[in-house]
Amino acid sequence: MTRKIAALGIAALLTVIASAPAAAWTVLPEESKVEFIGVQMGVPTRGEFTSFTSTIAFDRDNLAASSVTVVIDLGSITSPVPLVADILAQEPWFNTARFPHARFEAGAFRRLAGMRFEASGTLALRGVSQPISLTFEFTEYGPNPDKAGWDKAVMEGETTVRRTAFGVGHGEWGATNIVADDVVINVRLSAEQKSAPR
Repeated sequence: MTRKIAALGIAALLTVIASAPAAAWTVLPEESKVEFIGVQMGVPTRGEFTSFTSTIAFDRDNLAASSVTVVIDLGSITSPVPLVADILAQEPWFNTARFPHARFEAGAFRRLAGMRFEASGTLALRGVSQPISLTFEFTEYGPNPDKAGWDKAVMEGETTVRRTAFGVGHGEWGATNIVADDVVINVRLSAEQKSAPR
């Protein structure tokens, strides 16, 4: 009986630990970026969103309690070719005046191998929500050698979305023979948190 009670107690404790929220990370904007690569007439076109906010609660050892939300200010779009950024901000593309933000929320994670993971969630853009998966890898995860008492994590991820699924470039631009449908999104997030007692 004593062993059975102890086993039940351990199981309950493990359940509480697994359901506890993962510790929050604070993103370092100056070390983070959200970029995209589209293809026009066979030529890659790059751009970046320079302003976004992130809410990250991630624990590689407690994926069930992890979550990520990233809100992108679409009006912060830039490009090596300024005219491209100006056009994409307008209708029929992002139409940032009407749809100022994109939002990615993920609450399902799985480990692929080593420090590579997959986040499954939803991207909301131009009033349309679609499920997407982001594959990412940590290049840093652990004590920050430059800041005592703090941990640091650096992740780099990538996903591919179909722009037409969100109505980006609709109407006469809905055809994909000039501007390809697939757009690659690259994310680099650098974040920190106070170290847990060790």
